[in-house]
Amino acid sequence: MTEQNHNPYSWYDNIVKGAERERQERINESKEAWKAVIDKAVSKREQTADLMAKTAKAIHEGNITKRDKEVAEAKAKAIADVEAEYELKQNVKSDQTQRVDKAWKSLASDLLKNK
Repeated sequence: MTEQNHNPYSWYDNIVKGAERERQERINESKEAWKAVIDKAVSKREQTADLMAKTAKAIHEGNITKRDKEVAEAKAKAIADVEAEYELKQNVKSDQTQRVDKAWKSLASDLLKNK
């Protein structure tokens, strides 16, 4: 009879190897699942950052437009105030007042001609 090198507990070794293989598979699946979650979170964060940047830019541009409008209004008011002051104190008429006066004179002249 030949002596065989047969381990009577080889079934146990096979079970341990199978369990280790299954454990590694679960670890790998878990890593892949976590990677997917992390990738999704990173993508969401990037989308949110892009949206925030666009929002900030829109607000900034809106503020610039508002400022420009207010500056233009302030300039127009300042010019009108200075012109009104000179009309009252120095009798120097603004372009607008001269146009209105000319229109009134023309209207009066036309009315007198048609009498």
